Amino acid sequence: MKKIGVFVLFLCLITALAACEQSNKAEPKTIKEAVSLYYGELSELLIEDDEKRNKLTSTHQESTISDDKFIARETLLNVYETLDDDTFEVNLSMHLSYYQRLLNQLRLKLENDTTTKKTFEGNLETNQGTTVLFKLTLTEGGNLVFDYNDVLSNGKDENAFVASIKMGFDDNDFYLNELRHIEEINSYDYFEFIEQQSIHQISYSNENNYQYKADNLKTNQYASLLVREDFNKNVESTIVWINSDNQTRTTLRNGINQTRQLALYNEHGMVFTYADELDGPINLWFELLEATGWDRAYFETSDDLNVGVYKDGLRLFSEGQYKDFNSNFDALNKQASYGVFIELAENELSNDILNLSAYQLAFYDNKVTTEWVSSVLDGAYSEASSLMVYQDVDFTNASTILAFFQALTNE
Repeated sequence: MKKIGVFVLFLCLITALAACEQSNKAEPKTIKEAVSLYYGELSELLIEDDEKRNKLTSTHQESTISDDKFIARETLLNVYETLDDDTFEVNLSMHLSYYQRLLNQLRLKLENDTTTKKTFEGNLETNQGTTVLFKLTLTEGGNLVFDYNDVLSNGKDENAFVASIKMGFDDNDFYLNELRHIEEINSYDYFEFIEQQSIHQISYSNENNYQYKADNLKTNQYASLLVREDFNKNVESTIVWINSDNQTRTTLRNGINQTRQLALYNEHGMVFTYADELDGPINLWFELLEATGWDRAYFETSDDLNVGVYKDGLRLFSEGQYKDFNSNFDALNKQASYGVFIELAENELSNDILNLSAYQLAFYDNKVTTEWVSSVLDGAYSEASSLMVYQDVDFTNASTILAFFQALTNE
């Protein structure tokens, strides 16, 4: 009975300690504590992201290209198969480094502060390189709020804006957001990061000029919508959809110039692209290191008489069957690629082209077919739309966006 009592007491102690640790982490009591806590949180996130993006891989000795400019397929594959693609990984440093630097400035200013104040005013350098007055407030819930005014310059025009940055914890996940408002023209910019969940970036000028980007950090999926009006009042929209499930990036451009683009990736990088335009040709690109049926490649791409891949001394692409070749081989710096561009009319596209059997090759285990291309392109809009709804606002419906920003401003 005593053992059970001691065990229960031990569990209670551990639970109490854990709760205390969470409480201290989530609810700093002073500005100095908050700055230290959130600076440490951002630094840890960026260190983990940097380690993930700089994985060590084995090194290779630089290969010597023979005088005749031919390289064996096996030599290229020895480098190609070591490549790691990071297309579907979000670069947190690109989004969060500024806020880490901002907190570091504060951390240094408050280094010798011994007060228990929950407000602070001081000059700090913004991400535009200007130094402005920041007003900081530590809220009752432990959130740190930065308020400041600055001027946005594009080289021609200058617009004064008001901005607010807020950071804290929600269910132990670190979050950060920033809202900027140019009152004179009533335009907005919004950035939001929620640890292990999402990143949202929104810019809005009016219903015909805005951009929305969403990263799902759980699935590594990404969607963006860009709407722009030109000088002739023509409105064009571009949707980009990155689907990590089938490792594709699809771009749909609607307006006067309608185009569709599709890129397929694997663990080594991009292996296939498809692009078409309204009443125009279809353009394809193949990574030939994903194709079998050839044994060496010629690396002098300006030599049209010999460029291409070979099997038993025979050149497999003849004139008129390709648009161009592109190649890159540097074993020391881990670069290996040999691609072919093909242009054709819509009625010429076939599975024999897509699996390269028309050129006596076999491409990517015959996974790329006309049916697969159509399926990915046709489904991209509806799939991307799943990320276009945020806080009950459908960002494909431009008339609802202004209300979203007005609600943020009133918070």
